[in-house]
Amino acid sequence: AQGGEHYIKKFDAWHHLVVMLYVVMMRLDSLREIKTSLFANVNRFNHLGLTQIHIL
Repeated sequence: AQGGEHYIKKFDAWHHLVVMLYVVMMRLDSLREIKTSLFANVNRFNHLGLTQIHIL
């Protein structure tokens, strides 16, 4: 509400919340685990609005 997402193009607060909740529920510890798990389960996030996951 304060304009914190004024310049955000793709990864907004909702996407961040969804990913962080997923990481906690799956008990993932490393960035590699998070990346691998997200790519393996990308089709399960469509109904939450995560249609594309871009990780460098």
